[in-house]
Amino acid sequence: MVNGIVVVILSLSIFMQPLFFSVMGLLGLEHESSDSSMAYVIYVMSIAGSSLIIYIFSTVKHGVLKGEALLLGIIIIFLAVHKIWVLFDPLNTILFPEIFIFFLLFGLPGFLSAAATLKLGLLPDLIRVSEILIVVMSVGIISFSVLPSLAGIRVASLAGASYQTLSYYGAFAFGMLLIYNFHLPNQLRFRVSSQSWYRLANYCLMIGCLTACILGGGRGAFLLLGAYFIMGVLLFFSDKTNFRTTRRLTSTVFKLMSIIVVAIIFVTTFGENDFVQAGFDRATQFIGDDGAIDLERGSSGRDVVYSWALEYIQQQPIIGYGPFGFRDKTLHPHNLFLEIWLQFGIIGVFIFLMVGAALLLKTFKNRDQYTIWIFSLFLYPFVMTMFSGTYLHTAIFIFCISFMVIHRKYRNHRLLA
Repeated sequence: MVNGIVVVILSLSIFMQPLFFSVMGLLGLEHESSDSSMAYVIYVMSIAGSSLIIYIFSTVKHGVLKGEALLLGIIIIFLAVHKIWVLFDPLNTILFPEIFIFFLLFGLPGFLSAAATLKLGLLPDLIRVSEILIVVMSVGIISFSVLPSLAGIRVASLAGASYQTLSYYGAFAFGMLLIYNFHLPNQLRFRVSSQSWYRLANYCLMIGCLTACILGGGRGAFLLLGAYFIMGVLLFFSDKTNFRTTRRLTSTVFKLMSIIVVAIIFVTTFGENDFVQAGFDRATQFIGDDGAIDLERGSSGRDVVYSWALEYIQQQPIIGYGPFGFRDKTLHPHNLFLEIWLQFGIIGVFIFLMVGAALLLKTFKNRDQYTIWIFSLFLYPFVMTMFSGTYLHTAIFIFCISFMVIHRKYRNHRLLA
């Protein structure tokens, strides 16, 4: 019972924002000012505080893992560098900027959840509960936007959140359901997942989430959708067990036919819908008539934002503007690499690339049954932060990075004395 409550809280801390807006959509509510809504503030602070309590408990019980200590050191360095900026540039760098507060509420719980999950041995349970949360998200997305739009009332938003949020959450839910239904082993799912009615319901949810993504017309989300399709196909044909026995071959053919049927149903049912077509036209607007990328026409002004970000970078290319105070001095660059460059300069970008490459190599060497799940989870925040959002207060991004750093194959962790 206690473990179940802990797993639910850890899952909520990872899916904090997507789940909130999806549940609001499921309830038919719409927040006009979600950032200042008291219900939203209480919700976020409750989950962040609960994840901190669970993390402290796991640390008292199991100590500190080697990878966890490394991440704690990085967080301390972030805070120390920010403090130095405040001391030497007090007029332009405040001690508690908004992005720092958001990091504590949205980003840090991702690290706390990853560390606590691995130390308490709750990863399989977390993956199972996460599927249920994604199903709830899917139902909320479909009920709030897809069903009204197909009934003739266009709703290209989600419970007060923007059209981009609808598109990204739709693509994210679709991709995760794709991975759960076709690529994760049964031991990482609840028993109900083997029931025919549940599979059929999931296929319907996938169609609905696919529709929601296109309805919103988000370009980055459309790319995320394509990334999930490519990942699914690569995983499908790289798994040799799909073709070894007659039973597995039959199952493989059935899965392929299911994908084809889903595609046909989507095209024939929704392809001619005006709202879906309008969303698709907007989502693909960045593709020029000659097939090349046209940022000026299809980037929603991001080409201008990128050029402004580069101008700021040219003014301080080596050290940047600080880890948390940079946004008050520059702008939101809408790109992960530009954001890191604005924070830490070219030195920070170089370190980020080297650490990222080392982390991917480590994860590949330590790959196990959980690797597919963590990579599919990571795909959403990575693509999203390339075009929108910020990695500092995206819990899923921080969770996935923390997981990759801390996780060891067969749980071969080393505790620090």
